[in-house]
Amino acid sequence: MKFRSKAIISAVVSASLMLAGAVGGTIAFFTTSSETNVNVTSGKIAVSTVVSDLKTYSLEQEQPAGTFENGGTAALNAETQVITLDRMTPGDKATFKIAVSIENNVKVKYRVVFDKTGDLAPALVANVSGGASEWTMINPTENPTAVNLDGSVELPLSTSINYADKAGSVKILVEAVQGNMPTTVSSAAELEEAIANIPAAGGEVDLYIDKDITLTQRLAIPSNAQVNLYGDGTKTEEKARLLNSR
Repeated sequence: MKFRSKAIISAVVSASLMLAGAVGGTIAFFTTSSETNVNVTSGKIAVSTVVSDLKTYSLEQEQPAGTFENGGTAALNAETQVITLDRMTPGDKATFKIAVSIENNVKVKYRVVFDKTGDLAPALVANVSGGASEWTMINPTENPTAVNLDGSVELPLSTSINYADKAGSVKILVEAVQGNMPTTVSSAAELEEAIANIPAAGGEVDLYIDKDITLTQRLAIPSNAQVNLYGDGTKTEEKARLLNSR
C-alpha cells in the first residue's frame, strides 16, 4: 500500500512587468514589447433550498397544523428556513418538503447528509427520500437541476425515558462540490467504509477529511491500492500513520 498526503491548492495567475529605460543624454536603447493578456473566469456552483408543507403526526395520525397530540408544537420560519419542534413525545413525527435548486456551469456532484447534535440527537430519526446519499454527478448541460426531497424527523415510540426533557437538532445538508472533488469523509465510520469499498483491482483512492476524527485501529488496505488524503495536515497525520501501518 502506498500513501500520499496532499493539500488542495488554488491557481494564481500573475503578470510580470518589465521596465526598460535610457540613461544619459547621448545614449538611447531601442526597445520593443509584446503583450499577452490572460482572461480568467471561475466556475459556478450554487445551491439553494426552500422548505415547505410542514405536517405533524402523533402515533401515525395527522394532527391539526403545527401541533402534536400531547401539546407539542411545530413551526416553520419561512425567512430562516428553520423548523422548530417543541415538546415532542414518543410517537411524534414531523414531515416536510425540501425543494433544492443546483446551478452550475461546470461538472459537479451532490449528496444529502445529516448532522445531528445535542443530548436528544441519538433518539431522533431523520430521513430524506428522493435525495442522493451517495455522490451523484451533474453535468453543466443539465443546469439548473431541481431536486424535490421529502423529509421527516421523528421521536420513535420506543424512545427511552432517559431522553425526557432533552434538546437536539438535525441539519439536513445538501452538499454540492466540483466534479473532481475527492470523496469527503467526516467520521471514522465513513473512512473505514471508504477503505472497505476499494475495488479488488486496487488503484488510487482520493479522500478529503473535513473534520477531526479518531481512528482506533489500523485499516486493511490492498497492497495494490494507493490512498491519497486531502485536508488540513493536522487532521491527516494520524490517519497517515494508521493507514501506512500493517
